[in-house]
Amino acid sequence: MRHKFFLFFFIFFFSHTVFADYDPGDLIDSAKRSKSIMEVFLERWEKLYQSPKGEERYQHSYIKQDKVLKKDLYQNLEKGEFVQCVDLYFNQETILDFSVRTPFGVSNMNLRKRYGVFIFQFLDIEEPDLHFVFSLSGARYGLYKEFDLSGSSQIEDGFPDNSSMTDTFFTQIYDDLVLFSVYSKPWFVVHAGIFINEEVDPVNGIIGDGNDINRKLKSRFMFHAEAGGFLFSRFIFNSETSEAETLNEKINFSSLLALAGYPLWKKTFPELALGYALSRSTVSQYAFFEKIRPKQTLFLETETDLFPFTLRNKFSFFLESEKKADQNKIVDQIIVEADYILGNPSPLMKKNEQSIFSYYFIFSFGASYFNSSRSLSFGNDESGMTGFMLGFRFLWSWEYLGLSFDFHYYYNYASKLETLIESVDKSDYEFSVSLSY
Repeated sequence: MRHKFFLFFFIFFFSHTVFADYDPGDLIDSAKRSKSIMEVFLERWEKLYQSPKGEERYQHSYIKQDKVLKKDLYQNLEKGEFVQCVDLYFNQETILDFSVRTPFGVSNMNLRKRYGVFIFQFLDIEEPDLHFVFSLSGARYGLYKEFDLSGSSQIEDGFPDNSSMTDTFFTQIYDDLVLFSVYSKPWFVVHAGIFINEEVDPVNGIIGDGNDINRKLKSRFMFHAEAGGFLFSRFIFNSETSEAETLNEKINFSSLLALAGYPLWKKTFPELALGYALSRSTVSQYAFFEKIRPKQTLFLETETDLFPFTLRNKFSFFLESEKKADQNKIVDQIIVEADYILGNPSPLMKKNEQSIFSYYFIFSFGASYFNSSRSLSFGNDESGMTGFMLGFRFLWSWEYLGLSFDFHYYYNYASKLETLIESVDKSDYEFSVSLSY
């Protein structure tokens, strides 16, 4: 029954699909879904790890003239948000206008992705300096459609004229990541955890009619380690296939120089990191004629702080592409991003010097280039495509309480296409809110 449903789902899902070279996409690729949850968690983890703790927060309030120290303050604020021991995070992403073939004809639906992260630093040991953390991350997403019921002959008298209903269709995703972490700043960080991947498949394409098929998988494990703030290694291992589905190794040369006794290098010059990445597809067996190969890349990352601006770049190059058509290509993706901080990032001290308060805005812009012949199966005319990102962020902190709101718009943005190739030429709206203590 499972294979029959997948065959139906793949054949009817996207209107641009060409049977001669059918690509199943990334929507139900549990390996890429797991990678997405891991990346969301690690982004939130940096907020806690980079945040100044205790008396460090008050020391920053005296930074007024020293440009180097002021830039260090900005880095902590932009990355850390003053998270002390608890972080609650919610994110909703909506991708519009998926043309879906159903048993009732072609219909436009939206994809809704929701992420949640809870991080709790539950134990601190002063000697030696050790901190223990528990975290739970989850994702819920699938296709949905909103129906306008106003004027319907099925609506009873007295029902509001602007009535509508929302229903979900096809596979619905429920993924979770449970992690335990230990760290001693700046010497090491270790994360270890397990993924719980669940898919709910409707037999007739409509969720909740009593015939849904539930599948749950608990065979994926995540491990992430950092040493000295300059060496990073992480992977996702599938015990059923005995393969690493995601692998990422990186070395930050700027942090290495800072650890070696040149701290001003990291604060004065751009950060530079070099790494290797591998990712596998779990839906390759559903592709017709040509399978999706493991993707291997070398990448270079830079970050430059020019207060109040931050510039980030990523250049990724193919070692092995997912499709043979890309095997002679060099560039996998390029991302260029800029942040601008506006407001009052420096904490304000009260006269009694017992509390601090800060608020500020961050405006973001990004441009990218993404190269994959897989995009041809989803309506793109060429394998390479350019995209952009616009973002707005508000951050507020008082004492040990922090609050942030984010809104981003993406269109053909490389980091999004990498994990969901089906989002080619689709508007992607993302909203998030976090509460920290």
